[in-house]
Amino acid sequence: MSIVHAPWWCIEMPDEWQAEEDDEDEVILIIDPDDLGELCITAIKKQDGLIDKAELLEFAADLVERRLTSTDVGIAGLTGIYFEYEQEGEAWREWYLTDGSTMLYATYNCDSENAQIDAAVIDQMLESLVLVDNSEAATEVE
Repeated sequence: MSIVHAPWWCIEMPDEWQAEEDDEDEVILIIDPDDLGELCITAIKKQDGLIDKAELLEFAADLVERRLTSTDVGIAGLTGIYFEYEQEGEAWREWYLTDGSTMLYATYNCDSENAQIDAAVIDQMLESLVLVDNSEAATEVE
């Protein structure tokens, strides 16, 4: 396993997977070795106050408006909401997680026919998440 470091978090990744930074979208892409799917992770740090479930639902407004069902989750000491759905032949998994002042947004998508291939590996990676405070460049919101 190797470790991917980002401004507000780090995660363990299987050695055969690849990580890329997308500066334009301010996300880290973690791509499976067969290029079947990718895990995208970004973080937002709130300057004042805590991020609650209502705010997580606001971030997920497009999914809520489509009447997709969310599930409450706890991953690696973070709490939040999770969505799983299919759209235009692709399987999607989306997590909106918080430790209070940091929101971590993670998505995984692949072709619908490959939805279960990386599911266990993705879950294992997310369980290895650790929030860190080591960046002046991370996105901050008020």
